[in-house]
Amino acid sequence: MSVLTGGLVLFTERTPLVRREGEPVYGRNSFLGYAFILLGLFMGAGDPHVRSLSVGLAGAVWLAQAAVREDLLHAWIAFTLLVLAGGSIAAWPGFPLARVPALALALALAVHAAGLYARRFWRELPKASAGMQAVLFNAAAVLAVLSQWHYRTAALITASLLLASAAGLAWRARADRNSGCLHAAMLTLALSLPYLGFADVSGRTLHGNNLALGLALLSWGWLALARAAAPARGATAEPLVLEARSAVLVMYGALAVAALALRVAFEQGRPGALAPLAAAASLGGPLLMAAALLRAAYFSRSLLPVGMACALGVVLLPQLEAEIRAWLPFLSWGTGLASAACACSIALACFPIRASAALADLGEGDRLSPDHPFPFQRRDHTLFTWPLLASAVFLAAKVDAWNIYNTPAIGKTAAALLLAGLAWTVMAVYARGWPRARLLVRLGSLSFVGGFYFAWFRFLPDGGWQGAAVLCGSALTALYLFYAYVLAPARPWAQDLLAAPVRGMLKPASILFSAAAIASMFAGGGAGDPALLAFAAAQLIWFGLTDGHPVFGSLLFLQTSVALLAWAAPGDSPLILRLSPQDCATPFALFLLAIVGAQTALEVWPAGEAKLRPLAAPVFSWTAVAAFTAGAAWALDAAGPRMLTDAQRWLTIALLLAAARAQACAPLALIGLLLAYVQLAGDRLFAPLYLGACALALAALAEGGKRLHVRRPGALASPSAQDYFRVPALPWSRSAACHGPTPPSFLRAPSS
Repeated sequence: MSVLTGGLVLFTERTPLVRREGEPVYGRNSFLGYAFILLGLFMGAGDPHVRSLSVGLAGAVWLAQAAVREDLLHAWIAFTLLVLAGGSIAAWPGFPLARVPALALALALAVHAAGLYARRFWRELPKASAGMQAVLFNAAAVLAVLSQWHYRTAALITASLLLASAAGLAWRARADRNSGCLHAAMLTLALSLPYLGFADVSGRTLHGNNLALGLALLSWGWLALARAAAPARGATAEPLVLEARSAVLVMYGALAVAALALRVAFEQGRPGALAPLAAAASLGGPLLMAAALLRAAYFSRSLLPVGMACALGVVLLPQLEAEIRAWLPFLSWGTGLASAACACSIALACFPIRASAALADLGEGDRLSPDHPFPFQRRDHTLFTWPLLASAVFLAAKVDAWNIYNTPAIGKTAAALLLAGLAWTVMAVYARGWPRARLLVRLGSLSFVGGFYFAWFRFLPDGGWQGAAVLCGSALTALYLFYAYVLAPARPWAQDLLAAPVRGMLKPASILFSAAAIASMFAGGGAGDPALLAFAAAQLIWFGLTDGHPVFGSLLFLQTSVALLAWAAPGDSPLILRLSPQDCATPFALFLLAIVGAQTALEVWPAGEAKLRPLAAPVFSWTAVAAFTAGAAWALDAAGPRMLTDAQRWLTIALLLAAARAQACAPLALIGLLLAYVQLAGDRLFAPLYLGACALALAALAEGGKRLHVRRPGALASPSAQDYFRVPALPWSRSAACHGPTPPSFLRAPSS
């Protein structure tokens, strides 16, 4: 009665009112009628049936006065009351709550009917009914999901309710030209997929969900609808579907990425035997979705859909181990071979994409909303090549950083590393204009080296690290030769891009190989591995001659000397414990004499000496140092244990004199002559006669050498001697000759 009274008051107040243009009608009401309506709502709230009747009657009264006053605010209030009246039926005793979603759909239809009926009183009333209807369709979708979860409603019933809600929203979108309703309709369709068999909703688990497949089917259906809505030549477009084309695809792509990520997270490591058909569905869904996202990228000119496609196909899909094994049982899991092959294929695919004329200038594409374009837009081939290169980098890095530590098959991992190296190199060639492209070449070279390393131990498990090092170094050298002398003549950019970085890696590698060989021989590795020694020597000679850095010649001398000593003193104990003067003095002195002889021989070939100087100069210098060390060892042996034989002593003296001449070093010659005097004098070392004869001989040699040097300058001093070794001979020889008689005079002096 109170509600009816309020309606009567509103009707009574309406009669004398005269609407003035520009003034709101409700501004001159007493609001007494609204007060009676609200009072009636409070009074009927206690009983469920009365509550529904009073709210519905209030809505009807409010709708009637809204039509008269022509105000949409009153229309929204009226339809809200009518919907609340219908919704309160769910609170009646005995009403099955599982049917609340169906009640919401029925209310949506009733509201639409009420709007059509009220249209005869005011044409704007259907706008409010349409808005309320869209709200009810969305509410029905949410209530359907909640009802199934709480009351365990049959999945097909829930799917039917969701499909009906989606159809209603699509209907409203078409009728009202509302893109928001269209997005909600497509989202509701995606929400129905778990209840259509694409997930296990009855068991309340995400195990084995194929939501990516369902979303892919929806995406391709949406693309077909968009193609049908595209205008023919000379016709007008259907803007609603075309405006939402890319936005819906991106929404489905995000849902597919989330669904597949959940599946990977929940099923990682779970064993499972899947039928090939089920496995094909699990694998085909992400691939179909990725293809749809590539279409979305082309339409939107945005990197976002391409990134989602790469996440689906490159990052998440390979994690479905059980499905891949069911469909492709011949694959060895964890070797990285498939990832490397995909990385190589993706990198090669970037070249024709970049050359495509269709991607040269794409222009503006779809928009995220009428006022906002999609983020991360690219208008040329980089729309696809950038994400593809990122995917190739991810796969190649995965092979190089992960699979080599978790490989069950060394042979296939070796092949994977070689393919990954090829992928890095292809990417470097593609991005050769990038300043950091050389870094990709270095990564590819390291991957090649790793592949040959694994291949060595695959075919020769007991081959040892020396053989693997030689194989890897030889492969890297062959790679450089191919780049520098096969590829570079036809493609000049290959010299700077490919050959130079590989050569830069070989340079420190040669030092490492030589240091490893020396350390191995010192640690007790016998005479060392001949192949490793030969390869390291060849590398040192190459870089010593071309770069001229003294470290290469010095390492070559040290490596050869250690190898000679290890050969002269065989055994498996540490080299320092095996060395003895009896075994090592003769071969080492002969080796040094051979180097001095080579230096002397080069004097007659100035052109050859100039070419070999970068490598030979440090070798000759260390030979002089070694000769001085041998003379010092000779002197210590003469004063102590006398372990050297007479032949070894004379050989050392000859070495000192030859080295002194080769380096024009007077101190070395004087040491050699004094050692010769010691060897000749024997026990009469300090006898006056012998000392005098020694002084006379030194003076005569000094004078004779002076005259000979004037006539033939190269006879006593090699022209190729290093400047830091050159010391004038005359002052040293005269000083020795003058002080020669001093010891006898001192011995004859009377004691005080």
